[in-house]
Amino acid sequence: MKKISENGYSLEDLLKNVTDENIHSEISTMNEDEIFGSIITAKNTMDNKQLRKRLEKKLIEENAFWSYDKSSIVIIPDDVLIEKVLLHLDIEDVQSLFLIFPKKEIKKVWQEIVLPREPLYHNLNRLYAFLFFNIEHPDRYIRYYKNKHIKSIV
Repeated sequence: MKKISENGYSLEDLLKNVTDENIHSEISTMNEDEIFGSIITAKNTMDNKQLRKRLEKKLIEENAFWSYDKSSIVIIPDDVLIEKVLLHLDIEDVQSLFLIFPKKEIKKVWQEIVLPREPLYHNLNRLYAFLFFNIEHPDRYIRYYKNKHIKSIV
């Protein structure tokens, strides 16, 4: 039985399209599951890069980097991208962050950068706490992190 990829290609079809001899010989030693797994991983990596570029473009259009020199916006660090998306873009864009980054990393940025800006972003913080991080008592949680931040300053 011929195994078919998500795109409808068989293993033979995929091998026909490989022109580099080194890659072709390496692929021919792999089993079908390894090949399809590699293809899916590569596809997801490309999707993540495209998604990241789309978010970066939206942030630039929203003028989220107003304080930055335009020429310095070449590579946006992960934590800055997460912060700016959380603060400036729509809920769909925030959801797409979870396709690019692990939940733990997003939550860390939210706790360290966005939460301390209370009460300016109180409604956003409540929404994110409840919707994305499954926090049962968002107000109590926000108050705790706000107090923790104030104690760290004093």
